[in-house]
Amino acid sequence: MNIKKIIVVLCLLATSFLSNSQKLGKGTWLVGGGLSYLNASGANVFLGNLSGFNMVSKNIALGANVTYISSGSTLIAGPQARYYFNREKPSKFFLLSSINFNTESSSGTFNVGAGLANFISDYVSIDITGNYGSSFSYISNVVSLQVGLQIYLPKKK
Repeated sequence: MNIKKIIVVLCLLATSFLSNSQKLGKGTWLVGGGLSYLNASGANVFLGNLSGFNMVSKNIALGANVTYISSGSTLIAGPQARYYFNREKPSKFFLLSSINFNTESSSGTFNVGAGLANFISDYVSIDITGNYGSSFSYISNVVSLQVGLQIYLPKKK
């Protein structure tokens, strides 16, 4: 790992100590996206995703995501869920699960992961997520690290 990557990761982690607190509440909408990189069978693969969630309780967010995979220009989509821990702190750990379906074939994947939402303001977080995915249609296991941006839109009172 080169020194620039280490510095970026340390800066992102430092934001958790300097950031503002966000209170997640029922009815809050989350809109975000992220980028990932992985090396699969010697090929460089980039993934870009967009997601939307709604907080259905004080710790649970349900929603959907759409991911574009550079290898083969593939688009996958599906439902996603998050469970947040330590609600009142500026950094919130969460668990993530999703089921994704390839829009061009009958294949799909199941993903689980854990992440950290580092709030840089009351309504914006930089999320770092580690994921493990497994395919339904063929034997393939993938581990990835993703960095993304999440915007929180609280319910109007």
